Parts: sequence; structure tokens; C-alpha cells
Amino acid sequence: MGRRELEEAYKELYRNPDGCRPLVQISFPTPCRYSRTEQFHDKRKMLEQQLLDAQAHERVGDDYLPALRVNFGTAQIAASFGCEIKDMGDSLPACGSHVLTSMEDAAALKMPTMQDGLNERLLEYEQYFMENKPDWIPVQHPDVQSSFNNAHLIRGNDILYDFYDYPDETRILLSKVTDFMLFWIKEAKAPISDDTEWFYDMGGLWKGGARISDCSLQFLSPGLYRDFVKAEDERFLTGIGGGRVHYCGSHSDYLPDLFGLSGLTSLEIDSNYHDLYEVCEMAPKQTVVMFCDWSNQKENGPWLSKLERMGPPFKKNLVIQAKASCEEEAKQTYDGIRKLLI
Repeated sequence: MGRRELEEAYKELYRNPDGCRPLVQISFPTPCRYSRTEQFHDKRKMLEQQLLDAQAHERVGDDYLPALRVNFGTAQIAASFGCEIKDMGDSLPACGSHVLTSMEDAAALKMPTMQDGLNERLLEYEQYFMENKPDWIPVQHPDVQSSFNNAHLIRGNDILYDFYDYPDETRILLSKVTDFMLFWIKEAKAPISDDTEWFYDMGGLWKGGARISDCSLQFLSPGLYRDFVKAEDERFLTGIGGGRVHYCGSHSDYLPDLFGLSGLTSLEIDSNYHDLYEVCEMAPKQTVVMFCDWSNQKENGPWLSKLERMGPPFKKNLVIQAKASCEEEAKQTYDGIRKLLI
């Protein structure tokens, strides 16, 4: 399938949820020419490495839509508020400090600008990517952590007590973070895309403006999420014209609230923690669900053997991401899962 046809197949997940075909992506090791540290400090090396990754997927021929991303890790928004960025060697940069040492200072926290943190470097790298990339591959938006993920990085683990000890200040912090996220994603996307309806992310083309990662929900109860965080997720998603949520946690009790988010177009979850068939029964018809095998084991988890036993779920607007150990196995795994889903 050509790239334009595959883009249309992703759009069909939304336009024709009953008549579309499920899509299958395969995650596998790709040639590593430059370390994460080298890429972080050299935009040419980052672009070159990502093109190698994209070309590997082109050879496999799965339903992965390659896109480039200036990838500075998960702490970019926290760094804008003043958090230190720590170079992690062969992993992506991470947050190395928390700047809000007292929740009583939340109201005085200054709104960052695009001159703070890594933002000037981000825009420099994006411009370089746009000027030097091949025409066939787009650039996608940088990583966007959710309001709570970012507030957690800015405040540290003390925020888990702040919900009880400083509830008003916690709301102020979450609101300030969302305000900046809405400003930041507009500025970060301006050099790379003027499409207000569709965006590239996670090997696909999705409806809306961006994806947020809600990884830190694992630390909260669903009640705290509803009382403090959900409204901020909704404010961001509706403010960008809709978008996706990444939730890599294991607690299924969050799923009804996540599926109920205003502005949600797609939910991305771990297929080893959340049953594919149960989630398909729960998910709204128009919401695309992406099941990803993020386990550390080499082979795919028990979800695959269950799919082999039970056959395809009734929900068609799905994306399944499986694993393989090499390009050749990736081709075989893709073909096998595609047949199971027909």
C-alpha cells in the first residue's frame, strides 16, 4: 500500500468506523548509527537516525506511517518552567530537578516563553528538519505530556500530598500548565504543519491537533483524576480541536473517564493490561483505539494468542502495534496479524 493510500486508511478509521479495516504496526529494532546523546546535541544526526528508522518500516511494509520528530524526551514543558534537563546517555533526556519547592508559590509561578528551556533549540531543529528532509516524509509535533504529568515533573512527588494539603494551589498549578501547553503546542507546530484537522503521531495519521501522555495517572485514584485533572485534559484536547491520549498504565478503572473525555478522538493503551475484547465493548464507536505491546519480553504477550483463538473483535477502527525481533520477522508478524483481523 502506498503512503497516500495508507493515510486514507487512517482517515477511514474515523470516517467509516464500521467499514474500515483495522491497521497493524510492527515495532522492531532498527539500525542504530547514533546514540540518543549524539542526537540530542546534533540535529543532523537526529534527522539521519530517524530517516534510517523510517526506511526500515518502508522495507517491512506494515501500516506504520513514518514521520520525523524533534525528540527531546518528556521534560520539554517542565524545562520551560525551569526544571533541569538531564542527559541520560542512551535514553532520551529526562527531568533532573523540580522547581516548585513550595506549593504556596504556585500562584507566583511565571508563564514561560519560547525562549525558555529547550524551546529555542526545538525550533532550530524543526527548521533544520523541514529544510533538509526528503519531500515524502512529514514532521510531527514534539512530545506533549499531560497537565498532571508536567505538574508532577515541576513539583515532584510532593504533589501526591498536595491534592489533600493544598487543593486550591494544585488546581492553580494544573491550570497554569495547561495554559502553557496550549500556547506551546501552537508555537511548536507552526513551523511544521498548518493542518488543523489531522496530525501525524505514533506511526499514524490521527484526527485532531496533538497527543498527550497521561502516564502518571498510575499514581492517582480515578476520583482524584475526575476531581482535579480531567477538566484540564479536556481543556487541552478541545482547545486544539481534538486529539489523542496515551495511557500506558495498568488500571482499567480509568478507561471510562478517558473514553468520556470531550475532544478525545483516539486512546492508546497497553494490550497486556487491557483486554482487547472488553475495551472494544466499552469504547465509543467513533473513538479509535490503539493497542500497543509495550512489555519488556521479546515475544508478543498473551493478547496475541487470545486473538488467534477468538478471532477479530467486532470493532473495526483499531490499530494494533505488535513486536518483532528483526525486519524479516516483522514482515511475517504483520502478515499473520492482518490475516487474523480479516
